[in-house]
Amino acid sequence: MNQVGVKEAAAIGFKMDRFIGNWWSANDSDVVPAGDGAKGYKGATFHAPGTNFKVHADIVKHVYDKGKGIGKKEEMGSPLYNRGIVNAMFSAEAIRTAMTKYGNKPLTGEQVRWGFENLNLTEAQLEKLGMKGFTHPVKVSCEDHEGNGPVLIQQWDGKKWSVVSDWVQPMRDVVRPKIETAAVEEGKKRSYTMRDCSKDK
Repeated sequence: MNQVGVKEAAAIGFKMDRFIGNWWSANDSDVVPAGDGAKGYKGATFHAPGTNFKVHADIVKHVYDKGKGIGKKEEMGSPLYNRGIVNAMFSAEAIRTAMTKYGNKPLTGEQVRWGFENLNLTEAQLEKLGMKGFTHPVKVSCEDHEGNGPVLIQQWDGKKWSVVSDWVQPMRDVVRPKIETAAVEEGKKRSYTMRDCSKDK
């Protein structure tokens, strides 16, 4: 769908720097099929493109150099590859967080959920993980699974993606109340019991 949208927009001469996709529609596979017509296309992201981060050097050293790589090494730095790195980091750090409460042992799903809902990734921790500047600090809670949710805008130049904005903060004061109201209404329709986050501290 995304490939076709970009390709067709390019075919009619739509100005690509006015065409902005969400983070799931801003990967190489969305722009390469349109060729030069995709130059200038923009998309949201919650991490940087490219491989100029310590975490990438660590992956090469500990994974590819040891013949353990499953994903293609040449795809390192692409948006979807980098997104996989960030998502793996979230999962690993949530489990690490849970282990600080429940111990260094196999965890249950409920315990891992607690880890996600108490995840607090600071700049210092991101630097320790080799991800300074790669993504942003995140603090999650039972009440807030978004963890503040800012995005960057990246742009395709025909060969690679580059970040072309600062972090863009969501309009939480506008959007969050609407989401919460809709969630309560939907919960009532389905006879859900609203969770009491104060019991999960």
